[in-house]
Amino acid sequence: MWLLSTARAELHFFSDPAAVPKGYATLSHTWSQDPNNPEQSFQDAQRIATECRANGTNPRDVVCEKIRMCCITAERDGYHWVWIDTCCINKESSTELSEAINSMFTWYVLCEVCYAFLDDVSSDDDPKATNSQFRHSRWHTRGWTLQELLAPALVYFLSKDWETIGSKHDLAETLEGITRIYSKYLTRDWDFLTASIAVKMRWASRRKTSRVEDEAYCLLGLFDINMPTLYGEGRQAFIRLQAEIVRLSYDTTLFAWGNVHLPSDETLAQAPSQGNVDNFHDFHEYLFAPSPAYFHIPYFYAAAVTLKEKVSHFLMSHEKALDVRNRVTSFGAVTPPSFTLTPHGMKCHFPIAEADGPTIMVLLAFKYPYKHVGLLLCPAQPSEFQDPNLPVYYVSWRFKTTDSHRVLRLADLGDDLDSLTFRGQSLKPVWRDICIRAAPRTQDRTDTPHMIIRMRHDQTIALFRVPRCLIGELSALQLLVFSSVFETDDNAAHERVLLCQEASIPVRIRIKTGICKRASTDEAPMHWAWAMTASRKTWYDSWDRPHDCATDHVDDWKGEQRSFGDEERTVRISFTTDRHNKKTRVLHVELHGTVYEELQREANVWIGREDPSRSLAAAAALESARPGTGEALDVQLTPEGLPVSHTPLPTPTTSSSLSTNAALPRGVVATTNADSTPAARLRDAIASPIIDPRTLDLGSLSASDLDALKLRLSHLLPLLEALRLVAPDSVPP
Repeated sequence: MWLLSTARAELHFFSDPAAVPKGYATLSHTWSQDPNNPEQSFQDAQRIATECRANGTNPRDVVCEKIRMCCITAERDGYHWVWIDTCCINKESSTELSEAINSMFTWYVLCEVCYAFLDDVSSDDDPKATNSQFRHSRWHTRGWTLQELLAPALVYFLSKDWETIGSKHDLAETLEGITRIYSKYLTRDWDFLTASIAVKMRWASRRKTSRVEDEAYCLLGLFDINMPTLYGEGRQAFIRLQAEIVRLSYDTTLFAWGNVHLPSDETLAQAPSQGNVDNFHDFHEYLFAPSPAYFHIPYFYAAAVTLKEKVSHFLMSHEKALDVRNRVTSFGAVTPPSFTLTPHGMKCHFPIAEADGPTIMVLLAFKYPYKHVGLLLCPAQPSEFQDPNLPVYYVSWRFKTTDSHRVLRLADLGDDLDSLTFRGQSLKPVWRDICIRAAPRTQDRTDTPHMIIRMRHDQTIALFRVPRCLIGELSALQLLVFSSVFETDDNAAHERVLLCQEASIPVRIRIKTGICKRASTDEAPMHWAWAMTASRKTWYDSWDRPHDCATDHVDDWKGEQRSFGDEERTVRISFTTDRHNKKTRVLHVELHGTVYEELQREANVWIGREDPSRSLAAAAALESARPGTGEALDVQLTPEGLPVSHTPLPTPTTSSSLSTNAALPRGVVATTNADSTPAARLRDAIASPIIDPRTLDLGSLSASDLDALKLRLSHLLPLLEALRLVAPDSVPP
């Protein structure tokens, strides 16, 4: 491993952490979000050291502030060496990067102290206060900081000015409220490695990573797993992690995620088994979860079955100490279940019960409060290559509500392992071998390329088209996008549904499009569309309706766009005509509202629009450069959203001079006026830029352009008032 010397911030290599004299400190932090102040890399540290050796200076005085202050803090506490992930890993070497990721948990375990630097917390903040900066620090939301909180024995939290806030032990109860990690795990009264898989996954369920693969890689040490890192594999990384866990563990709480069928749900009617789940391939259908987010359900606290009687003992039991062989039940002795990955899915040896409808696999796990749980299974369509003696299943079962349906994955089986029940029916489990689809097959995968390939909107008769960039943007928000054909409206044709959903928010958006039979002709199809959004309260509400000719026809929309939802969740949709087929409409989507804005801000992805901060930056810059300075103020923007500085341009006389302003949006002409009189200021306010409505292409104006124009127009009223009082005859027509 590479370590920095605290005295000079120079890199030195040690073959083993144990070989570091007098130990080392580590830094836990969130990476800089400021593009003008990026983190310094391994190569940066090497270059600075080389330059300083040549000119005789100390590299510690040249490195960035974070590295410098970390070295000073560690040196002050008596440590000669410190490890910082940004500059102590050579990320240009895939071998070294993979080794570091697989060893990182161990490096944090072996460190003498870990400094958790919170750059968004002031030194005068009270961390235990209800609305403290500490409670809302970004550090608590990142995936990698989970192992950095748990692995070191001694963690000190430092404010943005490097003052000590408190230790992990001092703040254990506060941290429990923030992270949902029981304080006894933080204080080491309980061994956190003995927590069940579901509990550990729940700790990670609300945390985010910049790369989707890191959702899995940041958990390797927590589950004592080593596996190659393959950046570019996407969500397959988390599938591989679960496959490794299954290979090395008997803990079946890995499958204990999703919605639970409770005794109160016994009144729900069951859907028939034919096509129950097999036709729509939702993420709940599979044995493995797509991401840790699916373990977020707060009322579910899973643990493996042991011989202990009290719940508290169940939660503290270590998997390696499980004595399940001597537990005799009504379905025989409880033996360790087995798992084998096959082309048909995961071959499982488990107690299986046939209920009135679904097949139930008893998980040999329970949820808190003490209730045994099982997986609801639905038979898959037989395959010609399938072993007739080894049936294949999907997970989940549909239950009908008044006007919709619910997809439930788990079943509450009661509190007596010897007398399990489901929907009032006594179960008779027997040990059997079955196969369960562990993860999506190639034809069922939900990464962006596979979602696009299966887009139903791409069928031969495609009167609507979904841009590829939209699917990519939605995927960047970790939304799964499904496209389906829904012929449910008697007065409509070519109905298509675009469903976007995500587990941990939750976010669920349904956009439906079609052609109105009543108002269409072969040459002029009448397109219609509507959208729905969901919160937890409306998650299972009706998600379909016939189109309404009075409101849903796209050609009748005011401003050629329409918004659906409320102040928390708003979907704004509009359409443009396809360049290659005038009958085809191209979908454009924007997400607004407090919930969606926060989701986009965290991911730094803005669906269908620019980052609003760019528009604000442009407006603020234009506000500071008021008219009358003698310099042209045109609205051309840099990639950072700031105005480009120009020398004064000659005032164009007609719109034909647009050809000399190719960098500006069509219809927008730059101008200047060196005069600082009120009349000239008015001309600057109006003519910087000049808008010619005859040639204006609204589609070429970005959100930043519009903000700049609004700011220009906001200057008109005071200027007009000044002109009326000073020189009323000089107001230009």
